[in-house]
Amino acid sequence: MPTVGIESVGSYVPGYRLAGSLAAELGGAADLPLCAPDEDALTLSAEALRTLPGSAPRDRVALRTTSGAEPRAALAHLAATGGVDDPCVVLPLAAESGAPALLAMAAGLRAQIAVVADHGRPADPAASPAPDGAVALRFGSPDAAAILHSESLHTLAFDRWTDGSTEDPEDPRFIEETLLASDGTELLDCLCAGAGVTPGDLAGVVLNCVVPVRADRWAERWKVSRVWTPGPPERQAGRLAAATLRTTFERLADAGPGALVAVLDLAWGGDAVLLRAGDRVADTVHVTRRPATAEYGYRDWLRSATPSGQGIWTSPAKLRREVPGLLRLTGSRCTACECVTFPGAATCEMCGAAEVAAHPLARHGTVLSHNVDRLFAAPEREVQMIVVELDGGGRFFGQSVAAPRRWASVGDTVRLSLRRLHSGGGRPHYFWKVDLDD
Repeated sequence: MPTVGIESVGSYVPGYRLAGSLAAELGGAADLPLCAPDEDALTLSAEALRTLPGSAPRDRVALRTTSGAEPRAALAHLAATGGVDDPCVVLPLAAESGAPALLAMAAGLRAQIAVVADHGRPADPAASPAPDGAVALRFGSPDAAAILHSESLHTLAFDRWTDGSTEDPEDPRFIEETLLASDGTELLDCLCAGAGVTPGDLAGVVLNCVVPVRADRWAERWKVSRVWTPGPPERQAGRLAAATLRTTFERLADAGPGALVAVLDLAWGGDAVLLRAGDRVADTVHVTRRPATAEYGYRDWLRSATPSGQGIWTSPAKLRREVPGLLRLTGSRCTACECVTFPGAATCEMCGAAEVAAHPLARHGTVLSHNVDRLFAAPEREVQMIVVELDGGGRFFGQSVAAPRRWASVGDTVRLSLRRLHSGGGRPHYFWKVDLDD
């Protein structure tokens, strides 16, 4: 394939964790990043786009989420946040695809931006969860990285991990040995041969596999410097795509300009891609990690489970009615006294003049006042309600994000962040909430 440049990368890692006792019971890591109750694939994507450096056109976007999002409605919400242009062409990517396949597809579709979000809860509440997060990529000059080559290996042997008896449990160690020794070795050899390099030239391999792997063993066997994994093994295809991409670009940034990193995604067959770090990789890869400020206990974890089939959907009538004024944060400015009002009004609330014009509001401001509502119908027992004096005029009154790093105080610098507000009719509804900007 021709070399494809990646100009910049933005990534967002949420701040919720599992409580220690719950993590031990589920067999998960206590430091596993998880979404807050008011976060999901859409809000993760918005945060990743916010961290993406640069302001080049964003009107051709490849979008992949794991929460059943209806692409056009998701993109309408993202356009309202300013993360992508409006109008914008959406190029849906398959939710089951891993990181190498997603990179190849987005590049082949000539997307300007690619957004990949991981979010979801296991169908079995007693199962260990996978990490949540999102990555946004801007294609263009190879400042961050260049895609040098990609390979795919296809097989129809879905039952090769058993001896024919469905009652026999799978042996993870046998799967690891067979899968990596056969498919992994063949895929890595083909990838290196296609790019004209050797495994010894690589800074390492980012490996996503359906079972736990012994990274040091396979680094030695493949004769590469390092093998990294993006998180605990996950059987759901594509569930660790964002985590794999984030791990890959972090390793490229650590290794420095010119470093080569291979990405392997193995299940039944697999996909692989080879990337070379760009000259400005350290400046163009931005990873925002939200501090771990809250934990899921048993009750909250069960309550946070996303119902099966729930996805982003909004009727055209609702979008037409609400997006211009509310989601896009458009108020009104009086041409006589310069007073800014939100939501917009037909007459000035200050002087009563009828000469008003639409006025886009800033997303940053300063806390003017606040209180704590202990009667609000929300999963949290206490919800902080905040009045924000926005930069450039206008005031916003709304909720704090779930589990903020601390309570907001008068004079704090804050920003508005798109979050889930509530669910109605089995569908999530979104609005802006107030988040500390420190």
